Amino acid sequence: MHALVTGASSGIGREIARQLSQKGYTVVCCARTEEALSALSEQTEGLCLPFAVDLAEQGASEAVQAFCLERGFCIEVLVNCAGFGAVGHHVRHTAGSLAQMCRLNVNTPSELCSIFGKGMRDRGRGFILNVSSVAGFMPIPYFANYSASKAFLCSLSDSLHEELRPYGVYVCCLSPGPVRTQFHVRSNPNYADDEKSLFSLSAEEVAEAGLRGLFEGRRLVVPGFANRCIIWLERFLPRPLVSRFLALKSEGRKLTD
Repeated sequence: MHALVTGASSGIGREIARQLSQKGYTVVCCARTEEALSALSEQTEGLCLPFAVDLAEQGASEAVQAFCLERGFCIEVLVNCAGFGAVGHHVRHTAGSLAQMCRLNVNTPSELCSIFGKGMRDRGRGFILNVSSVAGFMPIPYFANYSASKAFLCSLSDSLHEELRPYGVYVCCLSPGPVRTQFHVRSNPNYADDEKSLFSLSAEEVAEAGLRGLFEGRRLVVPGFANRCIIWLERFLPRPLVSRFLALKSEGRKLTD
């Protein structure tokens, strides 16, 4: 059995890869940091195979496909977890930074769903897990490009769930809230407290919930009762009110850019 996990060098992606290896999968692990991937491979006794690649680069999806084809791997589980976000005023981000974020958070997952989803559909079985965020359910000022990219993944996953389910392929969207992975610290130090909030979960908890939901055939998994309540409540509130509240929350912090 073979699986493919992007963003496997740290955080949720690393934990998903580790848990899949425990289930007996040989896991192709993609990320930029070869050293971290090699450490994961040693930890899992070689069940996690490192493939160092910058998934924000043009042609990265084809390179991943070629890596799998050369080794004769038939990918039965695809997990799109790689992504990054940048906090601050949208107009202050460079065009290059915004494009890189979109390639990593939007383009590459979509391409990999197409590349490996086709093989799954032809074989009549398979699983795809796209890692989004609760940020994908609401507009978040000062985190605009990231929340928009995660909204894309929510929509993509929901659509593909219906497209591929008749062929025995299940697509699930994993949308966690704050996770204790240093993601917010890297995005902006002033958001570090989010990972210590009552809403935060460990990467292990999120990975376990995501894989359980995926193999149960669910279309959406939101780990944590509090996070599910937030998404439920957001549906009934006026969108401008939600956006304004989140803007005020961000404006109360000192944005570094």
